[in-house]
Amino acid sequence: MTWAMLQVHWDGQIAYHQLISAGINHERERAGQHLLAADP
Repeated sequence: MTWAMLQVHWDGQIAYHQLISAGINHERERAGQHLLAADP
């Protein structure tokens, strides 16, 4: 595996993890808003 291939692969992994973590944070915010809305 060449360095360029490795770097492209690494950048893809970072982008993937950022996408996943952003999705998790978004779901957590939505869940938190639902909990707050349900709280009388």
